[in-house]
Order: sequence, then structure tokens, then C-alpha cells
Amino acid sequence: MIYTPNLIPDGHFGKMDDKTVILFKGGHSPIEIPLKIDVGENVHYMGCYFADGTKKGHAWKINASTPEQAMYYNKIYDKLLPSEDFKFKVTYSKTPSDVRTADEITRDIKKYWEEKTDNSFSVGKVYIVDAKVDAALNRNKYGSLEIKNDKGLVMQFHQKMLDQTMEIISNSNDRKLLWDFVHGILEGDGYVAGGAERLGLGISCNIDNYEFIQDILDKLGIQFRTDTFDSDSGRSNGVQIQFGLFEILKNFKDIKDDVFQYYPKRADRLFDRMQDQSTVQHMLGKRSQSSFTRARANELKSNEITNFFKNRQL
Repeated sequence: MIYTPNLIPDGHFGKMDDKTVILFKGGHSPIEIPLKIDVGENVHYMGCYFADGTKKGHAWKINASTPEQAMYYNKIYDKLLPSEDFKFKVTYSKTPSDVRTADEITRDIKKYWEEKTDNSFSVGKVYIVDAKVDAALNRNKYGSLEIKNDKGLVMQFHQKMLDQTMEIISNSNDRKLLWDFVHGILEGDGYVAGGAERLGLGISCNIDNYEFIQDILDKLGIQFRTDTFDSDSGRSNGVQIQFGLFEILKNFKDIKDDVFQYYPKRADRLFDRMQDQSTVQHMLGKRSQSSFTRARANELKSNEITNFFKNRQL
């Protein structure tokens, strides 16, 4: 449990009721926040913020790739920052084959995000950028929603919460806590890896975040490989972290219900491809394999895995 006045010791706090305080600091506009915050209840969100939120500057922002993510973040804000207003805008990549006008795109994008989120918020601007190709792998059909608040204290509050959460995680071996943070990172920076014939989970992160993620995966006992990628300047500034099917199956109990929880199409892609892998096929009794595959499948086989995939096929 975090006592929020300890997060920002140079701030001034006024008690509004038994659960809420108002934070003042310098010339910043004040904000209302909970008196106490349960780390366990918010560690997944902090993983999302670690991956996809701004940590520098004055305005606070986070991006949502799906309506489910947007609704989840909105639910968190109602709890952590109940009196704050947020701005919403969408950035959309217009492909060469998209013949709609800018007004038509704006209308369609706003309608999609507002209807899919039960009109929980109103999209302001839609920024349209020209894509060079139609089949970009990281392109969202309806763009990416940016959620923003211009108050400096909202940014500082998130920064301090993240710092405290990372410190707790660094000193913890609680597997649920560690996995919740990893699942948050996967929501923002995760992808289904492995190419056409293999399968894995991947995280694309900047070099500054790599060491912290590495430490968590090491504590979870996950074997992974890494590759660096370069910026336009030719300098390495990013890392791809990937772990394969064996690690996924070995940790299936911790993965199956929470991976890509707010990115359902990506979760479906992972599990659809998993059930076609020879090891899983052997577990389900659908394919006879080599002695190596049989040995690996038998080592990992559990009722939890077989029941999960059998239920998906019903």
C-alpha cells in the first residue's frame, strides 16, 4: 500500500475525506488523488504506462491501440484521478489504397472510437498521416487513441507512482506481481513473434527500459533472446526481447488469462497459432511427432493446457 503524501514529499496536501486528498505544489493546478493506493491493484496499469506513457515533459499522455484498452485506462482514471478531465485525439495512418476524403476519415474514426467505448468520451481531433504502404504490420485499422492531460501534477503523480512501483518490483519475488507488470508491458509493447512456422511472445522496448525488463524475466525464470535495432541515425536505440513456445507453455498458468487482456485480436492470434504448433497438437492427441517433440510435450503437458485449447475449439 502506497501512502500518497510520501510520493511527493515537497507537495502540500489537504484532506478532503477519509479516502481522498488534494495535492498542491508550487504554481501547478491542484489535483485530487486517493490517500492510499494499493500497488497490487495498479501494477498492471503501471506496466502499461511503463510501455506506452510519457515520462518526460509537462503534459501527461498514454496511447490506446484498442477500445478495450481505452475503456480500461478510463476506468483507472475514474479511480486514481476522479476529478480530472482528459483530452482524446486519434492518429490515423492513411494507406495509398484509402480513397476517402479527410472529412470522411475523420467521421468514420470518431464514430468507431466513440461507439466502441459506449460513448465514454468524445474524440477531439483526428490527425491523418500518409502511410507509404498498405500492409504495415504495426498499423491499426482505426488509428491509435491518445489520452492526454495537460496538468504537470498529473504527470508528476504518474512518474512517482511508477518509480515506487518499480522499486517494489525490484525487491519482490512475488510471481503474480511480476507477471502483472509484464502483462502491462505486453499490452503496450508486446507482439506475437516467431514468423511463419515458429511462435513466441515479443516485447519491443527502448534500451533504457531493457535492463529492468530483463531483471523481471530473469526472476521469473524465463529464457529469452534479444536483438537490437537501429534508429534512422544508425544508432542502436531499441531492443527486441523474445521468448518461445516452450517458455509460454512452461508459464501457461500465468499467461493464459491475462496476456493481451485488452487487445483481444492479438490474444486470439497468439492462441490460434499456438494450437497449430506440433507440440500443442501432440498434447491434444492430434498428431504423432518425433521422439524429441513427444518428450517436450510430455514434459509440459497438463490438464490446464489441454482443457484450455479443447474449450477454445468448442
